[in-house]
Amino acid sequence: ITISNTAGVWFHGNAAIDCNATATFGLYTDRARYGGWKGKVLIHDPATAGMKLYATGGVANDNTAFMDFENVQIVGPKGLILDSANPTVQNVCHCKFGRLMVNYTGDDALDLIACDNNAFNEVFLYRSSGAGNGLRFHARANNNVINHFQGPIGITDAKTCLVDADCRFANVINSYDMLNGQARPNFTPTSLSASATYKWTASGSGTGEFYLELAAGGDPGIYPYKPLSIIENSVYLREGFLGYLEAAQWGYGDNDTLGYTTIYVRLADDADPDSKAEDFLQAILCDLAYTDQGQGSFGDYKRKTFLKGDMLVQAVNGEAVEFYNFNLGDGIKALLNPVSRKFEFYSSVGGGGYLKMLDIARGTGLRLHGYHDLRIMQGGQGIVLTNAAGTVTKRARLNDAGNDWVFED
Repeated sequence: ITISNTAGVWFHGNAAIDCNATATFGLYTDRARYGGWKGKVLIHDPATAGMKLYATGGVANDNTAFMDFENVQIVGPKGLILDSANPTVQNVCHCKFGRLMVNYTGDDALDLIACDNNAFNEVFLYRSSGAGNGLRFHARANNNVINHFQGPIGITDAKTCLVDADCRFANVINSYDMLNGQARPNFTPTSLSASATYKWTASGSGTGEFYLELAAGGDPGIYPYKPLSIIENSVYLREGFLGYLEAAQWGYGDNDTLGYTTIYVRLADDADPDSKAEDFLQAILCDLAYTDQGQGSFGDYKRKTFLKGDMLVQAVNGEAVEFYNFNLGDGIKALLNPVSRKFEFYSSVGGGGYLKMLDIARGTGLRLHGYHDLRIMQGGQGIVLTNAAGTVTKRARLNDAGNDWVFED
């Protein structure tokens, strides 16, 4: 069945479409709008895929849009494709799919290529043979939402869900089912070493710190998509703070008056990342927000929570918490350093960068950094010191006029 460049085409009732391995698709739409299928439809044995929603012609916003499919079951090499011949100007958008079940033998059973703002409710993908991937988000798939996803059981290369390296938009899966051995989403890394696209330049601050720029110089285009992770020789690095990076840490911001935000890194051996082989240093730049049904909590890659519309709370590898106000363009971070065991506080300096304000450590107390002052605002209280035995206490404070010190027992 083909629907092309028309609106309002509806199919009602239950039906079965047998493609007999000759028809390319069971159902194909091109620039179809405000239609769909009310009822149950079974598509069996297509040559390529059960359904393909497509957009051709190159006219801006001449999309396949607002299609509604109630209950779809597909048996074949591939289930559903959402794509466009001209993805920069038109795509598949604002469509709804309810109870999509795919029994597949090929690859990328649910293939989201060029599409946005589509909604899926109850997606079940079953790999009956072969080793093909289940769900795939391509670079131009964005703001699509899936409510309950049960993908194929993970195999050695974790082909339950694949997120392409350039897919850097907010696709969401609410209830990513892992109760039957499904693998976590597979995030495709981007190589940052021995790259024809990028180069590394020594930072003017810190020890062994380098920042990323284009091979020809200038903004590498990372902003505003902060990396999810940085990987050195297959080891995930901890995030640190610019100018204070420890060995095997990375940061994000502008600590060299570049005029743009970028990735900073300090390798385990303090070497220049450009001296390393291709893929030695990688970044996870793609993104997917999901909830893990198996654990009943946000998965590892659900890192953004918004409060009152303008406040971001961000967990960084389970070590730091960030509070950022988008209206004010300012924020703070708190970190329990797993190496030094210090409790550290950082303030934002613009462009996503942070500088350390103070740290607190057992045995050494509180230490200020940079140009910050210690201010005690409670009048008359001052600073109270007690000896190690706890037998002697002294207080130092300003007098009421504020022009002299007072020392009291």
